[in-house]
Amino acid sequence: MGTLLETTKGADIMDYLTIEERYKGMASDLIRLADSSDKGYIGIRKMGIERVVVHFFGKRVEVILEFHHFDPYMNLDLIKTEKSARGKGYASMVMQIIADLADKWGVNMELDADPLDSEGLTELELIQFYQKFGFRIVGENDDSGYGFEFMRRIAKTL
Repeated sequence: MGTLLETTKGADIMDYLTIEERYKGMASDLIRLADSSDKGYIGIRKMGIERVVVHFFGKRVEVILEFHHFDPYMNLDLIKTEKSARGKGYASMVMQIIADLADKWGVNMELDADPLDSEGLTELELIQFYQKFGFRIVGENDDSGYGFEFMRRIAKTL
């Protein structure tokens, strides 16, 4: 029988972190990367769900992530670009940061491809946007009565 050091030699540190530790690590990194004047916050708890709100590019992009300590998927609840800043690549830059951090921390994600308003992306455009960052359609979320596409992204191992 080998020593502990020998048996863990090929293991990744992520193998020893709980889902909650991964979520909080990713959220902390995201907050660190946000604009210094637009720091987000962790710890808004509602029925056991923690919420992280972060702003980027002088509050032009708002991101809301939600997680529960036992849910295997972090929810990308919102990524919203200010109307005057749409079409300039801000949301793509922020989504790349989110995808990179999810991979770094081994965090799987989910979302509803739900258009915010009639002036932004359509549902099809949203689906195509999220697919660029590794999200795939896994079903339709009919809870709201509107039938938005439900998408998930599995973290890539680095």
